[in-house]
Amino acid sequence: LALLASRQARGEPGALVTRWIAGHKAVSAYDVSSLFPLYLYPEGTPGKGRRDPRARIPNLAPGLLTSLAERYGEVPSPEEILGYVYAVLYDPNYRARYRKLLRGEFPRIPFPRQRAPFLHLAALGAELIGLHLLADRRLLDPAVGVKGDARQPLGSGLQTFVRHWGREQLDVNDQGLAFTGISYAVYTYDIGGHPVLKRWLRTRCGRVLLPAEILTFRRIAAALTFTLEVQEKIAEAGVGLGDAS
Repeated sequence: LALLASRQARGEPGALVTRWIAGHKAVSAYDVSSLFPLYLYPEGTPGKGRRDPRARIPNLAPGLLTSLAERYGEVPSPEEILGYVYAVLYDPNYRARYRKLLRGEFPRIPFPRQRAPFLHLAALGAELIGLHLLADRRLLDPAVGVKGDARQPLGSGLQTFVRHWGREQLDVNDQGLAFTGISYAVYTYDIGGHPVLKRWLRTRCGRVLLPAEILTFRRIAAALTFTLEVQEKIAEAGVGLGDAS
């Protein structure tokens, strides 16, 4: 499990999690992405097959762990810290306040002085991580639907083959193939300057989608719907920028 972020961004800065190899501009349309694995394996650890998780070490600064242990009364788990960081990076208020700084340097993360808000935001961040890895159980049967003849190919062309109508329906060809239950906010959602749904469809224009691909697209759209809901909760909770360091 790893965090993706950019040191600088000519467009809107983005962040993402991954369990797979990622492209060098995964979270920025123009700038190189950096990958931060949650765990490291010491040099000399056997690399063949599945590595023993007992051999891994957290990819966290010892000074940070000591500081948080003193602040919260115990050492947070690496997963809790990643969840908290991820929640901060998806906080609309944090992004708005530090937009200029985020475009010129790696994000700087403030930590609350109290344990309760840390754990609350860590849980919301963990929910986002599950959604973005498509591992959330709610995505097994996504509310986003599909209608029309799936044997027909997607439309072609960069601008004309996808249209979003006011009834939360996304038409993807002129033969009636459409995805339902997709709001305009979800349709236009982007990560690091990449319009998620548009980019996914455009890389497949002119093709007939396989059943597994249709399900994947429905799950992605549903994950973005839940992402917007979680971001609202994060904004309401607040990062506690006035009481953080």
